[in-house]
Formats: sequence, C-alpha cells, structure tokens
Amino acid sequence: MSRLLETLGLLGVAGLGVGALAAALHTSRRRGARGPFVVLGDSIAVGTAQALERAGVLALSRARSGEGIGAFEDQLQSRLVGAPQTTIVSIGTNSLGGDVAELAVRVQAAVRAVRATGRRAIVLGPPPARDAAAFREDPDVLWRWAVLVDRIADHVDLWELLGDPSHPGRYADGLGAPDLLHPSRTGYDRIARAILEGER
Repeated sequence: MSRLLETLGLLGVAGLGVGALAAALHTSRRRGARGPFVVLGDSIAVGTAQALERAGVLALSRARSGEGIGAFEDQLQSRLVGAPQTTIVSIGTNSLGGDVAELAVRVQAAVRAVRATGRRAIVLGPPPARDAAAFREDPDVLWRWAVLVDRIADHVDLWELLGDPSHPGRYADGLGAPDLLHPSRTGYDRIARAILEGER
C-alpha cells in the first residue's frame, strides 16, 4: 500500500476517493492518430478495424473473435511483421472476468512488446461491461492503469466513451449491440473517431 500511495502522490492524485481517482486518471490529453493501423484483440477489435476502414483509414486487422489478451500476446511479434507503425491493442469482453490486476500487468507487457518494435501503442478498453466494474472499484488496479495510460501508451477508455453513466456496466442508448457485449455500428464509429481525433 505504501508503494501505491507513493506512486499516487507522484501522479498528484493521492488522497482522492476511488471515484475521484477514476476521474483523475482520465483527464490527460491524448493526441489523435492518422493511421494506418494494425489492430490486435478480439471481436471488438475486429469491429473497430471495420469502423476505421469506413472512416477511410487503412486498418490491418489481425484480431480474432473470441480471443482474449492471453491468446494473442504470445504471438505478438509474428502478428506485427510487415504491419503499420501504430498498433491498437483492444481489451475486450473476452479478456475480462478474471483477476483484473493480473490483466493490467499483461496489458502493460503487451504494450511494452509493441513499443519494443518501435511502434506507437493505443489501448482500447475496458468496455462498459459488468466484468469491467472492478477497474473502477480497486485502487491498485486504477494505479496500474494510471501507469499504463500516462507512462506507456495512449488510451481510449471505452467505459467512458460508450458507457451509460446512470447504469454502470451498460452501454449508453444506441451505442451497444443487442447482445449487450459489443458496441453497435454507431458505437464502433465513435471509437474510430476517438482514435483519429484524440477524444477521451
């Protein structure tokens, strides 16, 4: 806990409640990206690549529906061979449901692997699903995400971008698909704009 508090102090957010801390970690500015992109992850990554293509941007999808971060991180290097310089790492529903602190560490490891190739990394997620609620409830997890967002990679927070603030763990009206797990076409188009324009 002392390490956590020391780090939060360096980030200027020590002493905040969990809710205020969550808000503080999502106030930094993020520059937009022009592409082309390579997209890694699960079905949300596939939909994001399609939305980027609709926006007129080349997006090479090496994502696979039903695949979580554990399945693609071991193949990261091979998936980046010949790929564009900006890599999008999507943390979708298939990556949730386990230990969120461990997931945050694995995301950091994947991002570092991307950056080790000289590429820029953009992280998508977590989506506004019930299994992602722990990202807003556990200060240690929030600290790990602070390190990820502020020190390692750009971040498009799908919980903030697509979620219903009145019903945490749900997509806002019109932004979620009927299955309640994936964004709608409108939601995917909003993700593409966030990537391209630098929205939070």
